[in-house]
Amino acid sequence: MKPVSSETLINAIDEHEENIELQKKLKINFINENQTIDMQIMDAAAAGNTELAHRLAHSLKGNAGLIGKTALRSAAAEVEVLLKDGLASVWENRMNILKVELRSVLEEYKPLLDKPDVQESLKGSNLTPVPSKEQTLALFAKLEPMLESDNTDCLDLLNEIRAVGGADELARQIEEFDFKSAAGTLAALKKKWENNDE
Repeated sequence: MKPVSSETLINAIDEHEENIELQKKLKINFINENQTIDMQIMDAAAAGNTELAHRLAHSLKGNAGLIGKTALRSAAAEVEVLLKDGLASVWENRMNILKVELRSVLEEYKPLLDKPDVQESLKGSNLTPVPSKEQTLALFAKLEPMLESDNTDCLDLLNEIRAVGGADELARQIEEFDFKSAAGTLAALKKKWENNDE
């Protein structure tokens, strides 16, 4: 058997540690974004806003896939299809399955909430103020090199990005790790904000 070089071992260890860090970020992001998403879907559907409910279910499906939770992903996918097709007769049953699977995942990740760094990232997550033009351009300047280098630290900026008007598509692309498309969307947004006199 050919001996494994120390360089290969170091690279493998580095890659493993990066994967662990990425999974941690994905889990934190999942907790941050999905604690009440089942209620949001129900509320949107009840208000007749099936487009929003469908988008939320689609987002949950993608997020569940990123963290490897196939049962939740499947439940969200079924709800997404029902919302698209308007099949209200089996809606409640499928939503109950989604709720059970979501609560199971959130319960599993509950220990993460006790960690100080996670507490800080979750603090005021639903109360992000609308940024000024200067703050928005500063955020874009910070984000630009991250997207160009495929730096997953940009996930930490999702709350700030969502607070920017018209940045929903950018946030979605970052969530889906489509950094190339996100860079193009960011460039267009940056130009728009630079020309915004408000």
